[in-house]
Amino acid sequence: MESSSSRPSGPVVCVSLASALQVTFVGTSVRLGGVNRAARRLVSQGGKANNCARVLRGLGIEAVLAGFSGGSTGAEADAFLRGCGVEVDVVPVAEPTRMCVTVVDAGAGCHTELVEEAAWPGDAPLAALLERVAARLDRASALILAGALPPAAPPDAYARFLRLAAEAGVPAFVDTSGEALRRVCAERPLFVKLNRHEQRLTGPENPGAFAATIQAAGVPWLLVTDGSRAATLYGADGAFTFTPPVITEVSALGSGDATTAGVVAAWLRGAPMERAVPFGLACGAANARTLIPGELDWTGLDRPGW
Repeated sequence: MESSSSRPSGPVVCVSLASALQVTFVGTSVRLGGVNRAARRLVSQGGKANNCARVLRGLGIEAVLAGFSGGSTGAEADAFLRGCGVEVDVVPVAEPTRMCVTVVDAGAGCHTELVEEAAWPGDAPLAALLERVAARLDRASALILAGALPPAAPPDAYARFLRLAAEAGVPAFVDTSGEALRRVCAERPLFVKLNRHEQRLTGPENPGAFAATIQAAGVPWLLVTDGSRAATLYGADGAFTFTPPVITEVSALGSGDATTAGVVAAWLRGAPMERAVPFGLACGAANARTLIPGELDWTGLDRPGW
């Protein structure tokens, strides 16, 4: 079992290469091809790393969101995060920050997501962001890289941040898949998370074989989640299976990010990874009880200890 001594202190740096303004519309029914009226409109931050930063702050962990921001959508998303207590350190870019829309059909109990792809600002903004993150890592406790890379981003973009973290001796937690994940594993982050669907797309199909491939590349911990079904943590001592809390789901948007943030928060507070993961899954469940990503509702839920 992993030692829990000598955990780093300082803020967690969350790197977002695909920030968003999240807009959630809630209606009593949604009909494709028809006129749909929303009874409520909720606005918040969007993007996986952005959601992680908000959850960390809600758990009492200092968090910095480092990324790109453009236009009025970027300004609104950044202001929302600042209002939640997250420090925002962004590189201004010309292209407006994307907007993602979730339409919740309260009558049917389902939701539909309209996800705008993130524009890639180019090499110069990436170089500027790398410089900002490098300066932050001197006093950081951890680095989080989360989300799919924008379509035009270089496939080694995350790997560049991981090299900075390695030079600074900062543990890195990554949530991505596909080619970005393959590049990431070569840099040996402490922890990698992805969901079962992403694991199947990244391959190998068999979870155990996939875990063996990831661990052979030098990644100590791999967590594969599967929504409300059992999640599996793979480490040097074998595989550990955990069942998330049973809840009545309101919206799963951001629940994977809440899981990542919860794992990081528990680990930084001294939990071994085998105990940090159940806390992370509980955070994911608490997030799924709300309409806004990064917001946790603990009513009636136990917070696992360690």
